[in-house]
Amino acid sequence: MNIKKNITIIKKPKKKKLISEYKPESNPNFTQREQELKILQCSLEQNNKLLIYGIGGIGKTTIAKELVKNQSNVYFFDIEVGLKTALTPHLLEELKEEEILNKVGEYLNEESNYIILDNALTTDGKDIKSFISKLPNAKVIITSRDKNFNVNLNSEPIDRLSDDETYQMFIKYLEKNYSKEQLEPLLRFTANTPLVIEVLAKQSKKMLKRRELNEVIEYFKDSNLNLKSKIPLSRDDVNSKDITEIINTIFKSNQIERQEQKELLTALANLSPEGVSLDNLIKWLNIEDEDELIETLEELESLGWLSEREEENRAIYQIHRIIKEVIDKNIKQPKTIDLLINSLAKQLKLKNLNNNDLNGKKYLLDVKELIKNDLETEEFTILLNNLSLILKALGDLNEAKKHQLKATEIFEKVLEPSHPSLAILYNNMATLYYYMEDYREAKVWIDKAWNIIKEVFEKSHPYYQGTLETKQVIESKL
Repeated sequence: MNIKKNITIIKKPKKKKLISEYKPESNPNFTQREQELKILQCSLEQNNKLLIYGIGGIGKTTIAKELVKNQSNVYFFDIEVGLKTALTPHLLEELKEEEILNKVGEYLNEESNYIILDNALTTDGKDIKSFISKLPNAKVIITSRDKNFNVNLNSEPIDRLSDDETYQMFIKYLEKNYSKEQLEPLLRFTANTPLVIEVLAKQSKKMLKRRELNEVIEYFKDSNLNLKSKIPLSRDDVNSKDITEIINTIFKSNQIERQEQKELLTALANLSPEGVSLDNLIKWLNIEDEDELIETLEELESLGWLSEREEENRAIYQIHRIIKEVIDKNIKQPKTIDLLINSLAKQLKLKNLNNNDLNGKKYLLDVKELIKNDLETEEFTILLNNLSLILKALGDLNEAKKHQLKATEIFEKVLEPSHPSLAILYNNMATLYYYMEDYREAKVWIDKAWNIIKEVFEKSHPYYQGTLETKQVIESKL
């Protein structure tokens, strides 16, 4: 008799996965920050909660990722768009807006978990404080340009690199073994800041294929890059605007000329800061030649304007927020923006309103960036409307109302007063106010919708019947 066959093994049930993990990768060009890493690691172990702060382009995100590169349970969120908005696309099941911080916090509160909240703003401090209070066991790393968070955590500044560190990082990107003395004129242009070092070194690397080093140095001198007098060596006298000014000067001195490059940079600057997959770029920009797209992406990466990483066997492309600011200032590609608006409006469309099919929530971060364009077109209004419907289904009624109101205001400008599409938006406004239990305001909007619908559609039409039914439900609450 095999006794093993008669033993019942009781296994601990697996925790249901609620939110997707992040696979940390080490930056191969990360250099000379070992001492800072030790300080940050010690600070994190003391309190489990750490704020890393410094100017834009200083390397806060990179060093946060280095801290967790050997860990398995890592969760990464770019929260400049707001904490709840940043969490939502990563949720593997549907949660209402008011449940997100509680349930995600409860799920992530394990000693083995590392959570990175990247690009935090003090305006989001209340949600951050509430979220962290639910994570007493997990290790939380916040990166921000601001150090003034009313949260119980250790705070550590990230300084600019020393001259030796700047040189080491520069030659890693340059992939040529020049001496520090030879590169000194170029190194002075970098403000000892990792983002500028990467961009300037990559630009120089390309130019050195057809020019001598002294010619490259003279080229950048002529480009008015010599900002040393404006950028003292002390940390407190340098701000993100200084770094943006240098990047902007480099960008303008090496003007992007190919249309394909302009279109791609425009797209990436108007989509999620967490990056966009190759598949989505192909789909959203109606790309016919994938090989040509990849070649253009590789060219832009070699110049330092974007970065690539692999995530779940997919290529993800993204740009730094400072580079985004520079692109927004220098490149205007309205056709690319229109393509993205049309594509994302389709992605956000609820396939089944009754069952609240929320597949579109994964594109919330892309749409949040895209709507910053603040256009007044019919296509942009459709995007806002579909965004509002997704947010309403997620229970974020106030945010849904904001976008629905904006969509309605645009349609009132661009459509005839009796247009059926305007009635649909009025109906959506009425529904929102109904769920917010503001029945008097809901009645105002449904009356506007009804005044159009009853004149445009036959009684047998679904819009006629649906609007009448909504009107009756709202009036029953008064």
